Amino acid sequence: MTRKRRLLALLFAASIALALPRGTLGEDYASYYDYDPSAPLNSDVRIARDEPKYTLLKVYFDSVNGERVPALLSMPKGGGGPFPCILFLHGYGGEKEDIIPLAEFVAEAGYAVIAIDAQYHGERRKPGVELYSTNMTRSRDGFIQTVVDARRALDYLGT
Repeated sequence: MTRKRRLLALLFAASIALALPRGTLGEDYASYYDYDPSAPLNSDVRIARDEPKYTLLKVYFDSVNGERVPALLSMPKGGGGPFPCILFLHGYGGEKEDIIPLAEFVAEAGYAVIAIDAQYHGERRKPGVELYSTNMTRSRDGFIQTVVDARRALDYLGT
């Protein structure tokens, strides 16, 4: 493609982008993820495992839409903390327990790690309901819920 054609293609693409109504490029979607970070977490914590190099905590906390989010938090032993923390998001079909094989390795490096069950996964699984489905509204809402739940996990870490 000649330089002149590339420039024309770029100008054409820019003119289309500028002609689109405001918000079409994604600004309106940020509001889907709005929530009140000061809302009470009502967290419940118990020891799930006590290993030589880390302690695995089972955590539950409140999120938006009346959801109670299950999580696992692996804390390294030794060194007084606070520890840097990794937010682990499992893949499709996974669950928070996917962090367990990583917990010792991460603890040895001096990191904590927290993992939640995404909407419709792990303890939040609902028979016959999948995150990816032909029900696009439910899928969209499930993704939004999971993003907000992950943000609430970060809020929990700040307590």
